[in-house]
Amino acid sequence: MKLILAQGNVGNNYNNTRHNVGFRIIDDIARNYQGIWSEKKAFRALVCELRIGSEKVLLVKPTTFYNLTGFTLKTITDFYKIDFTTDLLVLHDDLSLDFGVIKTRDTGSAGGNKGLQSIISQIGVDFRRIKIGINNDKRNLIAKSDFVLGHFTKDEQQFLSDISNQVQILTQNFISGSFENSTYKLVKKSKSAR
Repeated sequence: MKLILAQGNVGNNYNNTRHNVGFRIIDDIARNYQGIWSEKKAFRALVCELRIGSEKVLLVKPTTFYNLTGFTLKTITDFYKIDFTTDLLVLHDDLSLDFGVIKTRDTGSAGGNKGLQSIISQIGVDFRRIKIGINNDKRNLIAKSDFVLGHFTKDEQQFLSDISNQVQILTQNFISGSFENSTYKLVKKSKSAR
């Protein structure tokens, strides 16, 4: 079984924010396979079970706040006996990458991402992740928390489907066992909101 966890915050007020790009993409994956989300209170998560090819895939959206996702992940991986190094994939936004840049990595530090730090504190650094860039020219004009909890600009929103499609291809690679470290640049450096 493969487990794909997306980082984000639950609640309508967080929809379409930069911090929730992982949730947006995992929702796209669930929708493409006609998956249904169900709340699993014991895991503190919304869970969607899929069959993709011959593989059982568990999609997970923690219902904890973003910075506490490690607790949800540890509970689920313990329950299902998931191998962190081969059968776990985490989708998350990355403030150090420009909008439109996607990186796949099989290990690494938290890089200032408190949600990743929560995961690392529970399971260590050796797990696969897809990092989705959210940085733009507006970043240095406002506080970090306001930026990550802010909405994508109109210009950026036009590219979110392309970004989601690329992440879904990379997710398929993970499921099929062909995951490798790569960098993709889908959008030129984003300009400030208009």
